[in-house]
Amino acid sequence: MSSVIAYVRVSTDDQTNENQRRLIGDRYKVSKWFEEDGVSGRIPARQRPAMSALLAYVREGDTVVVNAVDRLGRDTIDVLSTVESLKAKKVSVVSMREGFDLAT
Repeated sequence: MSSVIAYVRVSTDDQTNENQRRLIGDRYKVSKWFEEDGVSGRIPARQRPAMSALLAYVREGDTVVVNAVDRLGRDTIDVLSTVESLKAKKVSVVSMREGFDLAT
């Protein structure tokens, strides 16, 4: 059974994931949330605890939803690496801000 998995991240401790959670939750029925609080975008995605856990958790047919593509990595190469890792597991990736499915 496929699931919608959400990933949210804020870079500093004075920010909150609440807005990202609301935007995603208003559009998708999320079965599992992965959150990073105060984790800099300069840290490669695979080195972030929640992203690492998400990559280990997702299964074929799942959809990972982020509010914006920059949540997936620190730069274009990191984003592409993250998306390729998910595609290899046959997981779809949706970025709401950009309005497209990055796995297609």
